[in-house]
Amino acid sequence: MMEKQIKKQDELEQSPTGSTSGAACDFIKSMFAAFEEAKIDYCVLRNYENLPYDHGNDLDILISPPDLRQAESILYETAIQQKWLPLTEVRHRYGYHGFYFKSPNVEERYLLIELAKVLHVRGRAYCKGRQKTAAGLRAE
Repeated sequence: MMEKQIKKQDELEQSPTGSTSGAACDFIKSMFAAFEEAKIDYCVLRNYENLPYDHGNDLDILISPPDLRQAESILYETAIQQKWLPLTEVRHRYGYHGFYFKSPNVEERYLLIELAKVLHVRGRAYCKGRQKTAAGLRAE
């Protein structure tokens, strides 16, 4: 079983699709390591099964509201360290903050990371930063 998982991860790292390259993998690993070091409460909302090797189209992360500014700073610091170019920041009306970064590799296009302080479902707040839910999300 473990051999199959390692083989799958190796295949994902070598995949020519933009979502699974080594540069994106390194960016994601560095970002999560910095979140852990800063003791930021976070939860990856989807596409977490094969992280950091495959992140889908984007990476959606629920962040504890008091940690949001620090998490944003960590994203930019990680981009600088990993030689990614910050492209734009988009603030959505439901509390999502999207950050686009351009990869240093020609094969990759960009990485979109969305930070949310409140999880919304159809416009209604479902979970805020530190609540304990059945899924293990932590919020207020």
